[in-house]
This record gives sequence, structure tokens and C-alpha cells, in this order.
Amino acid sequence: MSTPHNYLALESGLLMKFELAPDNRGVDNETLLEDLRRVARDLKKDSLSAEVYDRLGRVHSDTIRKRFGSWNKALRLSGLRVRQLHGIGDEELFRNLEAVWRKLGNNLGASATCGLLYQGLGTGHTSVDLDPGARHSKPSLSP
Repeated sequence: MSTPHNYLALESGLLMKFELAPDNRGVDNETLLEDLRRVARDLKKDSLSAEVYDRLGRVHSDTIRKRFGSWNKALRLSGLRVRQLHGIGDEELFRNLEAVWRKLGNNLGASATCGLLYQGLGTGHTSVDLDPGARHSKPSLSP
């Protein structure tokens, strides 16, 4: 008696079903991008963190980073939303801070709060100095 495909014959005579993980050697870029979309779709999300993808994806997130240059670039190419930005220039940081400032009605509070905004962006800027006497002037960044 022959054993059916994807079953393993045990010594007891019973058959045990098994499934092999997909072979990821030489997988093309579009397959990787589609896998990002699949995981996001399964979770009903418009973005993914590398940590979540590592649990549910076909390959490790390091493979995605190496193939596409960065996690965010892979997200953009797959049509997913980028959740965290890294390596942002000072001008863009100033525009973002100004938008936050306007949204909060120019009530940003202590400069330490602003510093936390920048620390979260991973830019190397760790504090923002606001001149309390000039609420509408641009802040200066301190590395």
C-alpha cells in the first residue's frame, strides 16, 4: 500500500498528515509584497509592524528589510500605511511640530513634551527648546 502525498506512515500503521512550509529560497519581490498584504488583510489592518509580521509572515522581517532596503519602503511598495518614520530632516520635523502646535491651539506646554515627540521619531534629536516669551517662533532642536 502506498502512502498518500503529504502523509507520513507511522510504525503503528496510522497515517499522520503533515504540511511543509513554503520554500522561500529565491522568492520574488512581488510574492514578498503580497505576503505583507496578506498578513495585513488577515488582521484587518492597513499597516504592519515588523514584530507582528515575524509571527504571521512567510519570511522574517529582516529578509524584507534586506530585499527592499527598509521596512517602510516595503510597506509603501505593498500599498500599506507607514506607521513610524525614521531619518527625517529638520525642515520636515519643524513642519510636523508646527502642525501639532496648531492642532493643540499653541498649548504645547513644557519643552520636554516636545522633546518626546522628536525622540519617538528616531532622529537623534533629544530635546526641543521653546522660547516661552515667543510662542509663535520656530523651536530650536538640540541633539
